[in-house]
Amino acid sequence: MSESIEILSDTTPTAAEAREAPQRWEIPALDVQARGDDLRVVIDVPGARIADVSLHVDGRALTLEAPRHDRPTLGWRRRVVLPESVDAERIAAALAHGVLTLSLPARARPMARRIPVAA
Repeated sequence: MSESIEILSDTTPTAAEAREAPQRWEIPALDVQARGDDLRVVIDVPGARIADVSLHVDGRALTLEAPRHDRPTLGWRRRVVLPESVDAERIAAALAHGVLTLSLPARARPMARRIPVAA
């Protein structure tokens, strides 16, 4: 998958988003691994709890937000742009020991098929 590592252009919160948020945001470290045509993204979010993690996709933008319980005035936030090859409907996430793992499956490739011609 040639576009796999293009995953990811980070964006910082806009000025309006920063004003709305009661806390400052830190950008957590992440690692992207290609698994065949799929991607695996590992993000360090120490102290994050499953109930507090917010992940959402809007178009190709994937956003992670989570409060930091060890520092209440800070939170984790990371926004990345997904490659077009990712099937956003099938993204899965798991959190264990402060590490969030995202599975980003590739879209099914179109199959070659014969097209009948009608008279």
